Formats: sequence, structure tokens, C-alpha cells
Amino acid sequence: MLRCLFLYIASHKPVYIIELVSFVGLSVPAIVVFLALYGALKHLNKSYAALGALVGIASEVIALAYNSSPPSLNGSLVYLSDHLAVG
Repeated sequence: MLRCLFLYIASHKPVYIIELVSFVGLSVPAIVVFLALYGALKHLNKSYAALGALVGIASEVIALAYNSSPPSLNGSLVYLSDHLAVG
């Protein structure tokens, strides 16, 4: 079962990496968006803007810390599939 997964990843590496970056890598731009929203909305109500930015950024950080991506999306699988394809 794992061998099939590794062979699939090795044969579709660009697609797999794009999927991985799209799923995990979009947290960084989301954090930037929350900071920009704070800057745009702070003149309306500074407390609500700060609270919204804090909750949004915290949710992204927690999602990254808990590795909330599906188990099949793991960067180390690319490394392992390379070694399986060579060996």
C-alpha cells in the first residue's frame, strides 16, 4: 500500500508539490490579509479589528502547528518517494 503511494508521488511529483503548497502554503498570505484587514478597519472600531485579526491569525497558526493538512499531504513523503524510486 505504501509502495503504491510512494510510486504515485514519485511519478506525479510536480502535481503533488503544488497541491501541498496550495494547501499548507496559503496560510502565510491569509495572515497577511488579516493584518491588512486590521489596518483597514481599525478606524471603525480598534478593539473589534484587533480581536478579529487576532482570532484569524491564531486560527492559521494553530492549523499550521497541528498540521491540519490531510495525512497524504506530507512533505516528507516526497523525500521518501525519491529514495524509493532510486533504491
